Amino acid sequence: MEATRSPLSSLAFRVAVVGSLGLAVVMTIFMAATSLVATEHNRSQILGWVGDKVDTASDMIDTFDATGRESAGRLHSVFKAGFPEKFSLDDSTGNLSHGGKLVNGQYAEVDRFTQVAGGVATVFARKDDDFIRVTTSLKKENGERAIGTLLGKQHPAYALMLEGKSYVGRAELFGRHYMTKYEAIQDAGGKVIGILFIGLDITDFMNSLAKSITGRKIFETGGVYALDVRPGAGMGTFAVHARYTGRKLVDQFPGSEGFLKEVTEARSGVVRASPATLADTGTGDRYAVVKHNAAWGWVLVAELSEAESMSAHWATQRTTALMILGAAALLAVALFAMITRMVVHPLRRLGGFVGSASQTKLGGAGESARNDEIGILARSVESRRKTLVGMIGAVRSATYIVSTASVQIAARTQDLAARTEQQASSLEETASSMEELTSTVLQNAESAKQANQLAAGASDVAVKGGQVIGQVVQTMSTINDSSKRITDIISVIDGISFQTNILALNAAVEAARAGEQGRGFAVVAAEVRMLAQRSAEAAKEIKQLIEDSVNKVEDGTKLVDEAGKTMEQIVASVKRVTDIMSEIAAASQQQRSGIEEVNQAITQMDQVTQQNAALVEETNAAAESLKQQAQQLVQAVAVFKQTDGPARPAAGAEAGQEAPRPEKAAAPGSQAPGAGAPAAPRERRLRVVPEPRRAIAAHRSARPAKPVAGQWTDL
Repeated sequence: MEATRSPLSSLAFRVAVVGSLGLAVVMTIFMAATSLVATEHNRSQILGWVGDKVDTASDMIDTFDATGRESAGRLHSVFKAGFPEKFSLDDSTGNLSHGGKLVNGQYAEVDRFTQVAGGVATVFARKDDDFIRVTTSLKKENGERAIGTLLGKQHPAYALMLEGKSYVGRAELFGRHYMTKYEAIQDAGGKVIGILFIGLDITDFMNSLAKSITGRKIFETGGVYALDVRPGAGMGTFAVHARYTGRKLVDQFPGSEGFLKEVTEARSGVVRASPATLADTGTGDRYAVVKHNAAWGWVLVAELSEAESMSAHWATQRTTALMILGAAALLAVALFAMITRMVVHPLRRLGGFVGSASQTKLGGAGESARNDEIGILARSVESRRKTLVGMIGAVRSATYIVSTASVQIAARTQDLAARTEQQASSLEETASSMEELTSTVLQNAESAKQANQLAAGASDVAVKGGQVIGQVVQTMSTINDSSKRITDIISVIDGISFQTNILALNAAVEAARAGEQGRGFAVVAAEVRMLAQRSAEAAKEIKQLIEDSVNKVEDGTKLVDEAGKTMEQIVASVKRVTDIMSEIAAASQQQRSGIEEVNQAITQMDQVTQQNAALVEETNAAAESLKQQAQQLVQAVAVFKQTDGPARPAAGAEAGQEAPRPEKAAAPGSQAPGAGAPAAPRERRLRVVPEPRRAIAAHRSARPAKPVAGQWTDL
């Protein structure tokens, strides 16, 4: 088997592989950490380099814008000096006058400014809610003066002009770029009636700026462009681009609304998922570094590819990884050769010795002169061999005692099992009687519970009856009070009828005095008197009826009061009965609980007894198994041999023999001359030992003084 072993199972191979893999893992982790740091550093450098490109372009724009604004302000002052007088506007004709002179169509002043300053100048007049050019040196694309053209409400200067302020900034007029200044003209009343405008032509600078921006290449396909993000119709237009100048971003690249929003809100920084405006491919890995220029309302965008910017970095990382893998492979070969020579070969020699010992041959020596771990291991194996020889002898002697004790345990456990079964039978009968008693108590408790519920129901009904009687008493009292009030009201009605009769009588007397003229009034007074008399008679009859009803209500109230008192006595009696039934039910429940606890205790005792019986059976089986194991142990240790002679099993150690039978313990001739002392252990196997410790002491006292050649020695 040694010759057919696979090289892959060699210890040297596995240690070399594990060591190399460990080094590779460590180096990989180190490389990954280094790569992350280097990658972030490389990205940071790239972002800084790209940011410098957009920063320099933005600084160029800021510098030119500041210079242009200052120049426009100075030149505007020169142009304004040509109009020292107040302006006035005729709203009906639209004519603008300066110092009484018409300005419309007069080009001398604007042309003089163009000749002196090299810029353009314009005078606007107010027309409705806009401003119109009435004189100008500004020309259209066809070379004509831009007379009659409007400023336009979308112009950034429009709102400031209406407020009477000025505006300085860049503007594109008729295809050319100007640095402009607009200033509102006000009449003597402070009303805005026109505008003074000058503009410096910066078209050449804008072309140079566009070339400078588009000429800033970033790697292979990257570059810089400018977006106009000023609010209005032109928002999102390419102000400067190598391909799409003057076109809108969202028109050329559908789906780029989110990018435009991020660019507008970011002001400066990095924006991911940039559209590929400068390349035809690679849209998935492109991003942009943006810089907002507040002076012109532009966003300078440096677009670049992630793959292009990191290609050199990843090439360096791949080369480093290949070098690490090569170093790990060389280390694996070196480890394999060294471990094979210093560890594997000595271990194989030691394995051959251990293999011979495993074949039940405990002889031979495994000494080694080496002072390293291999030598220590060889000497330790030899020491363990000597210890094993003595240990097997001790185990063999101890098996005799274990066999004897197992016989005693088996006999005692059988007796214990019989008594446990008898106890379990008695507990079963007791549990049956307790179950019957529990059933009777449960039935009594249930009956008491039902009686208590019925008494409680009767008590509730009586209480409700008492409440109803009380309500009837209150109702009768209310009726009595109402009847008395009705009697008072009838008395009032009677008094009113009497007074009405007196008044009607007085009216009849007065009518009689009036003579013929009071005859009609006398008839009416007579009718009123008759009605008053009838009302008085009806009131007397109602009063008599009400008084009779009041008397009857008072009698009914007295009867209801007596019924209420009687009902209160009934309620009190029912409550006492309910309390007595509750006490009976509580006592029955306590008896039930007590009986259930006793029943549970007996059931637990029965379960414990059953468990004890099962444990006794298991103990008996364990004792039998212990005896068999002791015999097998004797047979097992009998196979070991020493180098000084064949192994001779002790008495009673042959396979298949039982310890308590001395006549089958030893084969003829198995005992050497002069070895009469070992007969003592055979006598002990026939004797019942009450305590294992005492049996061991007796066995040790019966050992022979000297070991017999060819037999095992005791420790």
